[in-house]
Amino acid sequence: MAHTTSLSTALGARRLAALLALTIALAACATTGTFRAGQLAEQGQDYDRAVAEYTAALRKHPDDRNLQLSLQRAKLRSSQDHLARARRLEATGKLDEALVEYQIAADMNPGSGDIDDALRNVRTQLRNRVVIAREGKTQLETLIDKSQTLSPPGLDLPSDVRLPASLVFRDASVRDVFTVIARFANVNIVFEPTFRDDRITIDLSNVTLDQALAAVSAATRNFYKVTAQRTVTVIPDTATKRREYEEEIVRTFYLSNADLKETIDLLRIVVDARRIAPLTANNALTIKDTPERVSAAGRIIQAIDKARPEVVIDVQLLEVNRTKLLEYGLQFASATSTGVVGGWAWAGPVSDATVRARATPKADVLIALLRNETNGLRTRPRSTWS
Repeated sequence: MAHTTSLSTALGARRLAALLALTIALAACATTGTFRAGQLAEQGQDYDRAVAEYTAALRKHPDDRNLQLSLQRAKLRSSQDHLARARRLEATGKLDEALVEYQIAADMNPGSGDIDDALRNVRTQLRNRVVIAREGKTQLETLIDKSQTLSPPGLDLPSDVRLPASLVFRDASVRDVFTVIARFANVNIVFEPTFRDDRITIDLSNVTLDQALAAVSAATRNFYKVTAQRTVTVIPDTATKRREYEEEIVRTFYLSNADLKETIDLLRIVVDARRIAPLTANNALTIKDTPERVSAAGRIIQAIDKARPEVVIDVQLLEVNRTKLLEYGLQFASATSTGVVGGWAWAGPVSDATVRARATPKADVLIALLRNETNGLRTRPRSTWS
């Protein structure tokens, strides 16, 4: 009985050992499979997949030095691949896509200073990217100007409407002409109560809706305004009606260099803007007027709000021994003289050198003598005034 029990125990131990060996073998096989897949991906230059396979294998065997080195190598190659791709995209102006590639390269190789600098440069370009329009404005400035003159949603006239190629009115009623135009464009036409009908002869062949309304309004001393969705109101063109129907906007301008009071006076004279409020604390002004006048005021402010010009003078002060200059025959300008006095006054002994000097131009003699007297000249530090 004891022999049977010991035999059973031995068999159980062998089965457990076999099971453990099988488990280890399966795990090693799985690890070898992912490692092999990573090697194949790396050989095929699919470095991103190689990183993924090596990472999966390393999770199961975190102490495997071979896997660690393989993963590090794959990450470096993947980083170089994404870096090259990012630089190509940046060169073609595709900054958004280049930013993604730079970020992946930085994740793969976080210690690379070149990648960090390139990533920082692309982010700066994206923040500062401005496209200059034909008028010399940036894309942001153009969008701001357009947003300030846009009509409210639903108050735009159809832009694709064009009247027939042979539409001519002869001695027709103005009211009928406006009504025909409205029917062609499928819009409603409303006449202001003070509108007066008249007769008109006009050719509206093959013109757009805006052109037709503007032509008839100008010929009959009226103006039109879109007062509702697909609704045009015809109004007599008088100062009272203009003030009543013209919309007004409010806009604040911040000044950087121009004087606030002088700017307000200029706008009142040039643009005839009367409703201007100064904001002294912010060096700004607020205007309430028609869009045309506010836009004109903005252009004037942009033209005069410039940095004040400065004059920079670069001065070098020299200390000169006037006694030696008098001996050399030149005298600098003083309060009572008009400039350089050129008389000769040689106080030294007469020699062959003196005779040769007399046959030499005075300026050359002065320079030659001053070079020998360099100890008599002292230069002070340079100063700059503006």
